[in-house]
This record gives sequence, C-alpha cells and structure tokens, in this order.
Amino acid sequence: MSFLTNSNMLLEDYHYAALNILWLYDNGKRTLIFAFIELFPNEYPKPINIQENSHSIKKTKQRLFFARVIDTAENILNWYSNILLGNIPHMFWQNNEPFELINYEQEPIYPNFLLSDNLPFLQDFVGCVRCHFLFEKNFPEEIRQLCLDEENVKWINDKFKFNLSLYYEYLGAICMVAYNPLLRRVSAKLTTNTNTKSESVAFEIEPRCNMDISDLKLLYIEKRNLGYKCFKEISLNNLYFIVDNTGEVESIGYAVTCPKRGLLLWEGFHGFMKSLSLNMNIVTGTNKINVPTKNYDGIEETYETSRHSSETITIGENNKTKTETLSIKLLKSKRTREQKNVAQNTQKLFYENPKEATLFIRGIIAKAQTRITIIDPYITARELFKFVLSVNPTVKTTIVTSSLVLKGGKNKNQAQILLTNIDNVSKNYQIEAMVMLGKEPAFHDRFIFIDDEVWVCGNSLSDIGKRASILIKSSAPKEIQNIYYSIINDEQKITTLKEWVENHEATNR
Repeated sequence: MSFLTNSNMLLEDYHYAALNILWLYDNGKRTLIFAFIELFPNEYPKPINIQENSHSIKKTKQRLFFARVIDTAENILNWYSNILLGNIPHMFWQNNEPFELINYEQEPIYPNFLLSDNLPFLQDFVGCVRCHFLFEKNFPEEIRQLCLDEENVKWINDKFKFNLSLYYEYLGAICMVAYNPLLRRVSAKLTTNTNTKSESVAFEIEPRCNMDISDLKLLYIEKRNLGYKCFKEISLNNLYFIVDNTGEVESIGYAVTCPKRGLLLWEGFHGFMKSLSLNMNIVTGTNKINVPTKNYDGIEETYETSRHSSETITIGENNKTKTETLSIKLLKSKRTREQKNVAQNTQKLFYENPKEATLFIRGIIAKAQTRITIIDPYITARELFKFVLSVNPTVKTTIVTSSLVLKGGKNKNQAQILLTNIDNVSKNYQIEAMVMLGKEPAFHDRFIFIDDEVWVCGNSLSDIGKRASILIKSSAPKEIQNIYYSIINDEQKITTLKEWVENHEATNR
C-alpha cells in the first residue's frame, strides 16, 4: 500500500510544501545530513524558494549544500513516500541526482503522527504541529564529526536557524511537519464573575479561512495542587465560549481533537497571571573603585559601579494577595519539597562530620562503571587508601595531585610513598597518578569524574567534612572535562607521577 493511499487527508489539507535539505557532496557522492518537510495549510500563499547554496569544507574537496525546495504537497509527499518504502532518495528538483542509500527507522510507525511543540528547527510561535520522523540507523561517524566542526556548524546554523551540534540526534534524519490545518489560534483567558467572585475561563477560537471546525472537540481539564478537578468535552460549534468554574482557577490544560485527523493541539497545564510585582532599580549615579596591588603599594585597576534606588509596583493587587491563599500555601510546600529532592541528587553539604563525608564519597566512587578521575592538588597515599580503593577494581582510575603536596609537608617522601603503594595494588586495580606542575596547579578546586558525571568541591578530600564544605554535581560536566583534557595533554602543566619522582630525585642528588 503506498504512502499516499493513507495520505488523502494530507492532500486535502495542504497544497504547498517546502523541503529544507542539507547534504554533503564528496567525490560524486551525496549524503543526506538533515531535512525537514513543512506542509502548509491551504490558506497559505506559495512560500519563497531559496536557491541551492554551498559551503566549502577547509582542507578538503568536500562541500555542504543547502536548498529550500518549494513544490506541491503531493510531489514532496511522494518523495518522502519513496524513502519511507526503502527506495533511494533523489534530487527531484535538480536532474534527479541520487543520494546515498540510507537505512531509516520510523518514529512513530506511519500512518501515526506525533504532536509536538518543541521541535528545535521550528520557531517558537509555530506552536503544536503533527510530525513524523525518519531516523538514520547508522549515520557515518566521520560525517558526524565534520558536521560538529565549529566553522561548519556556524554555516549550518545560519541556514536552519538552530544549532544542529546541540541536537546531533537529528544528523541523518528527515522530519515531516504538518502545521495545524484547521486552526490558527486557540486562546484562553481568565474571567471573574463580579457578583459571585468565581473565576471562569473564556476560550476564543480562530479557524483558518473556509475551514469547517464543527466536528472538532476541545477537551478541558483543571488541575489543582492536590489533584484534578474537572474534565469537560466541548464541541467547537461556537468561536467564543466560557467554561464556568466555582472558586479560583489554579491551572488548566486543554486539547483539540478531530475525528478524522486525531489530536491537533495540546496546551500543557498552566496558570494565569492574577497580579504582578515589578521591582525597578533606577541608576542614580556611579561609584569609583580602586583595587590595590598585592603589596598595597599602588593601584592595580580602577572600575566603576552603579548606584541604584529601588521601587516596587504591584499591578492587580487585591485583598487576597495581602494574605496567602490556601492554593499558594500548598504550592509553596510543593516547591520546597521539589527543591529538597533536587538537592539530594545534586549536592551534599557537610559540617563537622568528616565520617559522613568520607562514606558519601566512597559511595559515589563505588558506583563508577568505566572510569574515575580524582583531581585534588593535595591528594596523597593516605587518600589512596581512604577513598580510591573503594572503586570497582575493573574501573580505570586516575589520580591527579600536585607538586605542592609532594614537595612540602612533614613527610618529604610523599611522592615515592604514593608511587610505591600504587605499584603494590596494581595487580588488583587499574590506577595511574598524574602530577600538576608549578607553584600554582592548573586546577584549584577538587573534581571527581564518575563516568560521565562530575562532582565539584572546593575543599580538599584530605579533611573534607571537618569544616563546612559542599559537593555539587555539575550541570555542565562536558565543559569541565574539556578543560581537564586540555591540561592533561599539556606537558608544561602536568606529568606522570613516575616521571615526576625520577626528575625530582635527579635534581636533589
């Protein structure tokens, strides 16, 4: 059965379509990198075509090409149909040149569609769209890396208006997007009955030109802090209607369904702005600040700061805002619990409890599956036994210490002791040690890499928990790992423990 046999409804709803397509040309071969199809409702005029343009990839003969092809929805759906059926895609708009054959998997299985409002390659104002995806099963790794090159990413971003390097799951993918064929807009506004003081929700429906929406239904749900209050199904026979309520409205969600097309729109649960407080800082002047040098014998730099006066303006204030309503109290309690739950998984605070800190660090280290890296300028053999040996023996472990602790302290043989103990446990553990060089090691804070996670601590592991100290799981571990790899590959900043010991002994003979 052909694609179009199941797509008669699409052809009724959409006349024009656009194919936005990016491909790589390399020695006569064309590899499709990313494409998305836009199906435009019948009321849309014919969109603007963007002619093919290209970008040379430095130091190669390869080129990236981009085109925005405008054609009838039928022709572009036929192109998508052939790919869906496993055929080789062709450049139907230009000499019918072929692309490389790619194996795709569908999401979801056609003729089902997804409804989405967060596709990164569409503008935010578009709202909900129905969509269907073809994802490439084995996209070539060398082309993936090429597409992530900074210069190439910049050119690609300019064409698609989104950062493909942040959404690399779309590399090799094709997405078909069908804009809402029947509705331009659905808006919901809060209204208040002046007599009963009860709040209701007023809906305004704006259909597309010459479209009959009488068979559409709006599904309305009200959500309160302790549960769901009501569920209503409303036929869209009227373009304006009010959903009555008793008391205050907290948050609502609604969907629009069609018996032929399925789910057309979904608006997630949201509340209404009932009052607004504006805190305004007004600049009234500047202050001049002189920063002294380290020896306080001169001025290192001078900068200016602004002086401010503040004012608060409240819009929509009423008697209810002067005291907390039950709804606000419940919402605050819920948010407090959520914050605590997030904190339990992303940070741990210790104070005058070094034993708890030690057990916690051993616990997270023991969860590692593939690799551990511990960066601490003051780590020694004591920390090797206190923490590092709690790791699974099959996990590759790297200790990063510094010259500061190996040269100083009461025990001048710290480096040799650490090296000897690592050698002693090498039969059972995969542990290596690195030494940061210089009086100011490249890392100041302490970091624990556990697989792809990174925990950060300002306090040395040697006495963590004695004073107030905190371990925080980084929300951007990749950035920290990138700095680490740049340091680990710099011979001026770091060396192996074995090499450090040999050089140190040679200089002290």
